Amino acid sequence: DTQVKKVNDETYIRDVLKSNYVREVKSPSYISYSGWVIALAYQSGGGYDYHFYKKQNSTIWTHKPGTGDIMQWDFSHSTITDPANCNRGKYDTFVGYYEIMPNIFQ
Repeated sequence: DTQVKKVNDETYIRDVLKSNYVREVKSPSYISYSGWVIALAYQSGGGYDYHFYKKQNSTIWTHKPGTGDIMQWDFSHSTITDPANCNRGKYDTFVGYYEIMPNIFQ
C-alpha cells in the first residue's frame, strides 16, 4: 500500500514537515525563543501510527497518548528528558526534533 509506505518513510515525513514551514533542529537541548520544539516518532512495520512530543522547558518533554491526558512520563513511567532515548512503546522509530513557528498558523 503506497500510503503506508509514505507514512513509514522518514524522508517523506521530513519533507511533509518542511513543506509546512517546520524547521528541523539537531538537538533535544535546542530552545526556541519564538516557537515550540517538538519531536516525532512512528510505529514501523506498517500502519498509520505516529506520535509527537512537545518540549515544555529546558529538561522536560510531554506527550498525549491517544485520548488520554498530557503527561511527562514515557511508557516505563520515567520522566521524558529526551524523546529519542525514552521508552516510546510501539513508536519504535525516532524521526527527529523540529521547531514550529507560531506565525505559520495565521
